[in-house]
Amino acid sequence: MSRNLETRIERLEAIAHDPLTGFFHELTVRFAASQNLPAPEKQHDVNNALKQLSDYLPN
Repeated sequence: MSRNLETRIERLEAIAHDPLTGFFHELTVRFAASQNLPAPEKQHDVNNALKQLSDYLPN
């Protein structure tokens, strides 16, 4: 495997396991459950995770 491909794979794996994104996803799942909504799918970057969370925050 080329070094460039290995670097790209490592970067994608790091993004998939980002603790901050995971934290926001857990919060979103909790808000969804409290509103009897289906659990959302996990986002792969912080920006999208925050946007998704804002959709589930109670007014």
